[in-house]
Amino acid sequence: MEGCNAATDNGFTLLEVVLAMALFAGCLLGLTAMTAGVMRCNQTTRERTVALQLAKNQMERFGQCAYADIRSAVAHALAEDGSEGTGRFTRQVVVRETTAPDLKQVTVMVSWRSRGRHQVAIGALFAP
Repeated sequence: MEGCNAATDNGFTLLEVVLAMALFAGCLLGLTAMTAGVMRCNQTTRERTVALQLAKNQMERFGQCAYADIRSAVAHALAEDGSEGTGRFTRQVVVRETTAPDLKQVTVMVSWRSRGRHQVAIGALFAP
């Protein structure tokens, strides 16, 4: 009569299966948290890229203006919606006279709210 012999019995015990499942579940939770973090980082990077492009486009428009018209171009830029269709970005333009004659410093700042407040700024000097 043959019975169960531990030396010849093949398979896993219930304890081994439960421990393996717990380890697998822990790994999946870690991967899920890491994936969520990567997705948040990608979203922030995408928003920063859009904001920089908005600032760059605005600065290029100023570069096409005559030197004397920069202040009026700033007023026109602020009258526009700085979002280019999304409504999430706010543009702010600052023009400062510098100590050098006939030189203006223009700074374009784009800000937005997405899991906190973010802002990018670019600047340029304009001469006649």
